[in-house]
Amino acid sequence: MPTITIKLPPKIDHDNTAELVAALAPGRAHSGEVRVDLYEVTSYQPHAICMLAAQLDYWIENGVSVEFRQKEGSEISKYLGTFFLSKLCSNIKMKILSKGFKMKFL
Repeated sequence: MPTITIKLPPKIDHDNTAELVAALAPGRAHSGEVRVDLYEVTSYQPHAICMLAAQLDYWIENGVSVEFRQKEGSEISKYLGTFFLSKLCSNIKMKILSKGFKMKFL
């Protein structure tokens, strides 16, 4: 399957939310692999993080493989990467549990 790279804008606030919408647009209906490039990200308002989380939910629910590229040492990049990783893990657990499997953590 083809891989597309979605390069996120460096900064999203209320004045330029349309830039994030435009950046995410190619991945909206993509069914292959998606690489989310957080490399240039410096500052995102909470509404922008919610938009990214909603897109990630959509990809997960539709079986899209998601990969993140982040800048080493960047605090916002680490935060978003950790946030998305925890979101991926929680959705995977929910899917497993919804299919009747039981998980034990030792």
